[in-house]
Amino acid sequence: MTEPEPWRRSKTPAPLPPNSADARTISKLMDPELAAIIRDNLLPRSNTAGDTANWRAFWNTLTFDPQLNDRANAIIDVYVEQAAAALDTGELDDAQYKRAGKFHDLCIHALDRLDKVVDDPLAWAGARAAGFNPRSREVINTLVQAIADHRDDGDDAKLWAILAEVRLDPGHRRR
Repeated sequence: MTEPEPWRRSKTPAPLPPNSADARTISKLMDPELAAIIRDNLLPRSNTAGDTANWRAFWNTLTFDPQLNDRANAIIDVYVEQAAAALDTGELDDAQYKRAGKFHDLCIHALDRLDKVVDDPLAWAGARAAGFNPRSREVINTLVQAIADHRDDGDDAKLWAILAEVRLDPGHRRR
């Protein structure tokens, strides 16, 4: 599934899929291809807005889709084990030791990125929420919960208060 020394620099880094927010497209990738994409994209490759947004969409998709989340976790777990084993052997030269250590840390951060979704706003929505930025997910989650509560209690004042709280009450437009 993964290569023997995944921390080594790839001569041809695997690019992100063209539609990084499409869980169906990513799900069709075979594990070796997905592993290479994950390995080569633990961090965004550039700081341009488009590249960063594409990188974020890819990781959001891995995070919010349960099957992709499981696959990504399994792949990264192997990477962590490989890097930890190599670091423990003491057989790496200084440059490779440093690189394997950084790779190990990046993998741990990637696992944290994948696991944090459980408590995130809209986590219950799964991959459908992957395309929204964190602030949008928070607002949408608040509104959906307010609508669900209103369905149960019919309390218009409470609903309007929540709309005002998220600054989306059409009756209180800013001038």
